[in-house]
Amino acid sequence: SNAAVVSHTVPTTMAPGERRVVTVRMRNTGATPGANDWTPSSYRLGSRGTWFGWPHTFATTTVAVGSEHTFSFVIQAPSSAGAYAFRAQMYAPTGYF
Repeated sequence: SNAAVVSHTVPTTMAPGERRVVTVRMRNTGATPGANDWTPSSYRLGSRGTWFGWPHTFATTTVAVGSEHTFSFVIQAPSSAGAYAFRAQMYAPTGYF
């Protein structure tokens, strides 16, 4: 399994406590059709140490190798002002990739 970011709407600034809907469009760049397809409830876009109150979002459909999927979710800025990094990564049953 592999993935590439196609586009996203992650904001660069937010007010403390502000909530925003975010979308991240990912391409399945796996090598083997069928074996590397992303399946709902198994493949997800997951938080990697972010401060935005969002753990993960599952794929809503099967995403074949070479296809794209848009993940949509809500993030909330920390209550204290400061600089915080938003990081996310694809997760499969075998771990992050």
